[in-house]
Amino acid sequence: IYSLARLLAKSKRYTEAESLYRRAVGQATQLLGERHPNTAAAQSALGVFLLDRKRMREAEPFLRAALASDLASLPDGHPRIATGQLNLSTLLLKRNPSDTEARALLEQCIPVLERNWGDGDRRTLLALDQYAALLRLLREFALAGEVEAKSTRVRVQHALHSR
Repeated sequence: IYSLARLLAKSKRYTEAESLYRRAVGQATQLLGERHPNTAAAQSALGVFLLDRKRMREAEPFLRAALASDLASLPDGHPRIATGQLNLSTLLLKRNPSDTEARALLEQCIPVLERNWGDGDRRTLLALDQYAALLRLLREFALAGEVEAKSTRVRVQHALHSR
C-alpha cells in the first residue's frame, strides 16, 4: 500500500494517496496492534505525507506515535528511531524555529544517522543543517559554526568524490 500511496503522491493525487496511507495505518493497527514496528512505519509514512502537505497539526500525532512505538520496540541506536526523531524535529522546527525538544531530538539522532547512513546521507545533512540553524537562533554561534563547517566539509568531500 505504501508504494502505491507514494506513487499517487508523486503524481499529485494527494487525496487518493492520503486515503491509502490512512488505510495502511488502520489495517496495521487492527491486524498487528498499536505498538508493532509495521504499524509505526505506517504511522510515520502518513505523518511525513501530512508534514510534506504542511498539515503540521495532523502530522504530529502520527509522528509521535511512530517514534514512541519504535522507541519501545527497537534497540537503542536503531536507524529508524533516528529517522523518526529527525521527522519529528522537522515538524517542531517548522512550527517554532527555536524549539528545545527539536534540539534534543537532533542531538540524539545525528550520531545514529552518521553511524548508520554515513555523514553524506541526505538525512544526516538535513539533521546537521537543522541543528546549525537552531543553534544560531539560540545564539550559540561557536557550536553552530562547528556544525556548519562539518556539513560544508562533508558536502565538499562528496562533491569531489562524485566527479
